[in-house]
Amino acid sequence: MSENAAQCLSRMFYRISIAIEAGKDHLSDLDGAIGDADHGITMSLGFMAVNAELAKLDLDHMLPSEVFT
Repeated sequence: MSENAAQCLSRMFYRISIAIEAGKDHLSDLDGAIGDADHGITMSLGFMAVNAELAKLDLDHMLPSEVFT
C-alpha cells in the first residue's frame, strides 16, 4: 500500500525532528551569541511533542489538512 499525504507529512515532521536533534547543540550555540542558548533544546522538545501527537492519529484515514488541526 502506498503512503498517503497525511502519512507523508508525519514522516516529514519525524525527519525534521531527527535533523533538529542532531543539530541541537549547534542551534543552541548560535542562539547563545544573541540570546539564552536554548533554541536547539526548545526546538527539539517541540518536535518531540509534535511526533508524540502525530503518533496518536489514524493517519491512514486523514486528509493532509487534518494533520495540522
